[in-house]
Amino acid sequence: MDHEIAGEEVPGNFKEEPGLREEWGAQRPLRELSVALVRARLAAGISQTELARRIGVKQPMIARLEAGSEIPKVDTLMRLAKALGVDFTITAGDTIETQPHKAEAA
Repeated sequence: MDHEIAGEEVPGNFKEEPGLREEWGAQRPLRELSVALVRARLAAGISQTELARRIGVKQPMIARLEAGSEIPKVDTLMRLAKALGVDFTITAGDTIETQPHKAEAA
């Protein structure tokens, strides 16, 4: 039995239960977003509290987004990208990356 889904190791009991394997696979985009968000925040050198202040939410919401337990709305993603100075890029391969904003031409 293959214990990887799209190059990602499937944890513990998710390996043996087909329904759990499918759920793990379905949740991959949210996990990718969580990782991208944490990396972008750490690269910006700011705390969850500061990021929350910048986008007008409370710190627990940032914690839930970073944990992957909350799915952000598009307007929240836009505020996060602006506050962190990044673009979130979603590709057909279910990966989510961050890129620094490009300088705008004057």
